Amino acid sequence: MTKITSLALVTLISALALAAPPDKAGQPPPSDPALKADIKAAGELTWSGDLASALKLAADKKQPIFIDFTGVTCTNCKINEKNVFARPEVKDLLGKYVRVQLYADTVPAEFYKNDPGEEKRDKDAEVNLEFMRKQFDKEQLPLYVIVRPAEQNSFTTVGVYDEGRINKVDAFIAFLKKPLANGRE
Repeated sequence: MTKITSLALVTLISALALAAPPDKAGQPPPSDPALKADIKAAGELTWSGDLASALKLAADKKQPIFIDFTGVTCTNCKINEKNVFARPEVKDLLGKYVRVQLYADTVPAEFYKNDPGEEKRDKDAEVNLEFMRKQFDKEQLPLYVIVRPAEQNSFTTVGVYDEGRINKVDAFIAFLKKPLANGRE
């Protein structure tokens, strides 16, 4: 498995927030019944580790999905979670999304109903990393993606924010607000 280190992240991170082409459709990795429905994590919000299940929930709630590609060993991810996600305006905006954290190094044990062991957690992280590569043509942490549920458990990509460590909080807030305006981007 390719591990993404903090040093490698520094070389991968760009300072731009890019919008993905509208209507880029995709399929999530298969749902994993071993994963919990939700846990308290970044910004003390509830997060899921299962995009396929989150798509069903988002369709029912008629909400977009915020995907946080993150890592246990990702320093910039933890900085963003502590210093940006916890800000009242950001936390309020994130609360309007179904939230998913997809770990790309190893999935933490607390994301499972019962700890399946390191080998399974690493294998699940490999699936998340491969999904990030194939669907969004990126291999960096953190990576933030907003999608909308589509037919047959698929999704449409609304936007991709790849600043890495968020230094431009106003730009990140604008990224979160845009899909919420009138239910469309």
